[in-house]
Amino acid sequence: MFDNYNNPERFESDYWVGIYGKNNRFDHNYLTGKRNHGVTLAVRLNTEASRENHHRIDHNYFGHRPILGANGGETLRVGTSHYSLTNSNTVVEYNYFDRCNGEHEIISSKSCQNIYRHNTFYECQGTLTMRHGNETLVESNYFFGNGKSNTGGIRIINETQKVINNYGEGLTGYRFRGALVIMNGVPNSPPNRYFQVIDSEASNNTFVNCDHIQLCAGSDAERSAVPKNTLVTNNIFYHEQKDELFTVYDDISGITFRENLIAPKAQPIAPTGFQPTALTLERDSNGLLMPREALAEGKGMRPTGTRATPDNTGVSWYPRAEEEVFFNTGKVIPVRPAAIPSTKPSSVPSVATYWNWQRVST
Repeated sequence: MFDNYNNPERFESDYWVGIYGKNNRFDHNYLTGKRNHGVTLAVRLNTEASRENHHRIDHNYFGHRPILGANGGETLRVGTSHYSLTNSNTVVEYNYFDRCNGEHEIISSKSCQNIYRHNTFYECQGTLTMRHGNETLVESNYFFGNGKSNTGGIRIINETQKVINNYGEGLTGYRFRGALVIMNGVPNSPPNRYFQVIDSEASNNTFVNCDHIQLCAGSDAERSAVPKNTLVTNNIFYHEQKDELFTVYDDISGITFRENLIAPKAQPIAPTGFQPTALTLERDSNGLLMPREALAEGKGMRPTGTRATPDNTGVSWYPRAEEEVFFNTGKVIPVRPAAIPSTKPSSVPSVATYWNWQRVST
């Protein structure tokens, strides 16, 4: 258990947990309040004995991580760019991520053949990001933004990635923090940049009242390699109020769209592959806002098993307190306007005047 165990120097880097070796399980832990630079939990692949490790990270509660304001604030990182083409074979499942806002990447997957499934992300200002490495499976995860700013979903980079059967609701993030982001890559990319999205898939996902689906995101003079041989099929992109959900930054001819449901007035981005459909959304027993129509059969996400919650993750014996300081909760101290003397632009108040202000305002 880690609770606000921080280096006093904010940009002095460390990480709370490092996993090495093979076949380790990290489960039912409570980690919250990391405020300084560095990953909360890192899977290390820097030795031969730590690769193809088959670790399991499950049923952990990752509590609030405030905005760091710089790169290096991930909650979970599996691998690094240096070993990104190495298989890690790490399974991350049934974890609860509560307001993990350190940076753009809540989870940074930087190795091959990892699985992320049945995790819940609650009001997290970032995405589950396939930053480096190939053959990643992102399946049956839940993203609840509740309309909070910068809340995101899933970001796809690299080759042979599968994003299937995930649910996102009320996500407002834009560009790299979109509900679903398919990135542009760098031609002949070095290991630490962006590999092209090739042979990847996003299918049977449901995004309800999510503001931004981002395609070819990051397109610029360097990131000019557009997605190739990628499939987006049988998804539900449904917003009850917003008609323009998709932002296209570059050529999307390498993405095949097939049998995706959108709201009746939503603006499709391709002549085929989008079916405007009126859906009736209702809360189900899992708390998901799902369509009830038979038309949705075979489309979108199907809940599987029990999802991660605060009650079935972490530890039961440790009290959890509200950690975030909200606006408009502080004490207001009124100051008499007449106490502050008017001055001309070129005038400088004396030291005596300054201390008089202090006595009045405090």
